[in-house]
Amino acid sequence: MNIKTKELMNLSKQKQSNILLGLFLADIKNENLLNEALYSVSQQELPVDLLIIHPGLSKEDLEKLQAIVNKPTVFIKEQKQNAKTNEVEVVENKIEATKPINFHIEELQINNFSKVFNTVFRVASENEYPAFSLFEKEDIIGPKWFSTAHQYMEENPDMHIFTPLIRNNVNGSFINYMNESAWAEGFAEEAGKFDMQLLNRFNCINPLGAVYKTEAIKEYSEEKDDGLFYPMKESIKISHFYEFFIRMAYNDVKIMSIPRVGYEMRIFNQPEFKETSSKIPQNIVQIPLEKGGITPEEGSFWMELAKKEYFFEDDRNKVYEEPKQQTA
Repeated sequence: MNIKTKELMNLSKQKQSNILLGLFLADIKNENLLNEALYSVSQQELPVDLLIIHPGLSKEDLEKLQAIVNKPTVFIKEQKQNAKTNEVEVVENKIEATKPINFHIEELQINNFSKVFNTVFRVASENEYPAFSLFEKEDIIGPKWFSTAHQYMEENPDMHIFTPLIRNNVNGSFINYMNESAWAEGFAEEAGKFDMQLLNRFNCINPLGAVYKTEAIKEYSEEKDDGLFYPMKESIKISHFYEFFIRMAYNDVKIMSIPRVGYEMRIFNQPEFKETSSKIPQNIVQIPLEKGGITPEEGSFWMELAKKEYFFEDDRNKVYEEPKQQTA
């Protein structure tokens, strides 16, 4: 970006919260999922300010987005017995959000998750938000998550990043919990805290839903010639947030797993992978390269690179080189 973020997004006049929540929206193809995600934002016990970034939605899609975010609507199915026939019927109830969302929509050309993270961080920093968070359009944030995180922030002033337990659903089926490894016996040096030893052994932390103290992140971010700070290295593919968390822990930024389920991640099988998402598909090596897939060799390269680059605050712009074909 050649223009400083604060010139694009001065939110000081509409600021109503101490937490900025960021959402990147490439499209609004599945309006039901988007409604559910934004409804969960509207239901927060502790309201947050919402920043929606899009790469250039059409006028029609922007109007749809405005309508959805102004009044997110969900449909709840329940079984009811028909009093006349005694048959059980499935009834769909429409529920509209009753609490407004304080939001701002901005168009920015962004092509990977690192840039999404860095943009939300910079807007939070330049508008003096003490903390920020990110979520994705298919996901649900628990109604008490931000109030719980705020309480833990108040009670643990020496902690800097607060992650929720994440309920991980794939194609509608529960698979596992995420961010729970810090609580497993013998994994972390201190129960509930992500440390260097744990993170070097496992890529076991997810960036979504986590609440980040803005100034703590800024201290170990690269300041480039444009005067902007870059906490996540934009040259690193797929392991960007893994390198980020290891580097933060290495620099004594304290990361705490709050033992509360505060976030539901919903993953659906997709024929392609878009790098603006942090959800790396398990089958990414089966996805065609032209649709965002990578080879097993490239995947290994990026994961190993994350374990080497955390020593450096600056992005050294390492690139993957295809192995040369051996000639007979």
